Amino acid sequence: MAVFSCTNYQSGYFNAYQEVVNRNDVDVLVHLGDWIYEYGVGEFGYDSTVHRPHDPTTEAITLDDYRRRHAQYKADPQSIRMLQQFPLIAVWDDHEVADNAYKDGAVNHQSATEGDWYLSLHSAKRAYFEWMPVRKPDPNGDSMRIYRKFAFGKLINLDMMDTRLQGRTIQEDQSASDFNDTARAMMDYGERGWLANEFNNSTAKWNIAGQQVMMAPLTAFGSIVNNDQWDGYPAERNRFYADLQQNSSKNFVVLSGDLHSALANDLPLSGYSSSNRSASASVEFLTPS
Repeated sequence: MAVFSCTNYQSGYFNAYQEVVNRNDVDVLVHLGDWIYEYGVGEFGYDSTVHRPHDPTTEAITLDDYRRRHAQYKADPQSIRMLQQFPLIAVWDDHEVADNAYKDGAVNHQSATEGDWYLSLHSAKRAYFEWMPVRKPDPNGDSMRIYRKFAFGKLINLDMMDTRLQGRTIQEDQSASDFNDTARAMMDYGERGWLANEFNNSTAKWNIAGQQVMMAPLTAFGSIVNNDQWDGYPAERNRFYADLQQNSSKNFVVLSGDLHSALANDLPLSGYSSSNRSASASVEFLTPS
């Protein structure tokens, strides 16, 4: 598997896409989100020396905006070469709609000036399904659902999760009174039940969860660094770890993106230390941008 995330057209070139083509030794591409970025020219990530301004030049908000942005990214020559040769398994993160999105809004969406959030959300999802090679897992029920499973024989069970747009509640500061509330979630009940069922019933040698944001703790001076990651949803992470522990005999790997960093992490349980690495729910690998 070649694993990607966070590909911002106006920040630089997609050299990682070209490198996979040159190597030609992978079977499948996995993209963990931020296939496109919603920002306008001169905004987040813009580098004038790259000479790749976004189309449209303004922030993507409408259906036409998102369609044009997807079209621009698909016209990138390195992307074209890669997608000519390899199958792609993709899931969205926040920038397919707006930065630090959750199901009812986003940090980078102001309804007063940018219109109704749910209209932008629906438009972004519609454009995504039009332009990305994603077969809808529930077209006659929840037609905007993206979480789904891929089975590679008896070797790998790959669960592509949605910790961003399906059920995520608003991000909260660590000092908030409801920070540890079990009602705060990154997934809705349907996805959580589906995922637990996948864990319980899998007979694959390896079980891989592809999802959006870093799961392992990341703190500085006792405070979490980023409340948009799983650190910002401790009750949800505890539920996820509990499901993994019930299936501790299975080989689990979590794939994450979003942080623009390459990291390999244990997912620590109570009692974890560098000398007691067995107290880990799983391992996690982050791909850089």
